[in-house]
Amino acid sequence: MKFIARRIKIDELEKLDIQCATCNFWFDYSWKNALDSWGNEHIIDFLKARLYRRAKKRKSNKVLHRFCRFGGKIMGVFDQDHCAGMLIYGKHFLFPKTRAFKVYPPDHDCVFIGCLYVKSDYRGLGLGQRLLLSVERELIKKRINSLEIIGKRNQDQRKEKKLVPVKFLIKNGFYIHKNDSHYPLLRLDLDSIVRDFDLERVIKKHMPLNKRLEVPGRYYNR
Repeated sequence: MKFIARRIKIDELEKLDIQCATCNFWFDYSWKNALDSWGNEHIIDFLKARLYRRAKKRKSNKVLHRFCRFGGKIMGVFDQDHCAGMLIYGKHFLFPKTRAFKVYPPDHDCVFIGCLYVKSDYRGLGLGQRLLLSVERELIKKRINSLEIIGKRNQDQRKEKKLVPVKFLIKNGFYIHKNDSHYPLLRLDLDSIVRDFDLERVIKKHMPLNKRLEVPGRYYNR
């Protein structure tokens, strides 16, 4: 099988046979009042969140359509024309459910990952990692410094089954930014990836081919 990762457009969503296209998990949250969490938010995010909330009230269906209109993005991985998985990401105010977690709020300057999902028939093929890498490449080009996501510890068997396991995230370069016994906030520093990439180019240019050089988190055999 040959898989291709690419951005999903709004008009494609209704044609996709995947549960994320109709899932409301990250968008279903009742705010207590207009000033809910005001003290924790950047003012721009607060105002955008208010507009987003008003749009949510006017149109309760087509959640992802509204999400994309307000700047949210969806990356999909495809087996020919069949969508095998998707990753939903954007500014954290686009995911009202984040307010339900103790680690709220994510950092203002980061991009937040809501859903990272791969269909059961395609698991074990590295598609989750491919989705992450595709988003990382896109954000690095846009000079975004970091990605954040709320993960789930493996021992937690409670209802939040849609969250990504912490162990998988750490394996893919994330670290715990705000700790919690059940649902920590994890972060991936994209600027460090760029520095490592630049260092690798220097190593290729100047080091002997048979030399082994240790670099934090990885090594190079040349």
